[in-house]
Amino acid sequence: MEKKEIRTTMVQLIKYGIVGVSNSLITLIVIFLFNSVLNLSLLLADVVGYVAGVINSFIWNKQWVFKTHDTKLVKEMSLLALCAKVRVVFQVTSLDLTGMALRVSSIPELLILPTLVKRVL
Repeated sequence: MEKKEIRTTMVQLIKYGIVGVSNSLITLIVIFLFNSVLNLSLLLADVVGYVAGVINSFIWNKQWVFKTHDTKLVKEMSLLALCAKVRVVFQVTSLDLTGMALRVSSIPELLILPTLVKRVL
């Protein structure tokens, strides 16, 4: 690899990391707002938060990180939607099973759970 290619790849990697962090923040904020402020179920809040993160990721990675402006938008969005559906199924299943096992139904309960466990033990 040439130095220019290495530099380009490193810049993309850093940008990709920034987008990843922003996705996590957006997802967490949306989940918190939908669950704690709007009183929607944690399950629904998680799905909406994930969709918000995926949309953010798609836009920023396409326009800023990889700078792809081709016309394959429908194909790319279809593949992204398929991957998102698979991820949502796994996330919803694990969240639902965890919530049932721990009898947790909201983010505040998840946040105080370690404290409660320490008090019980």
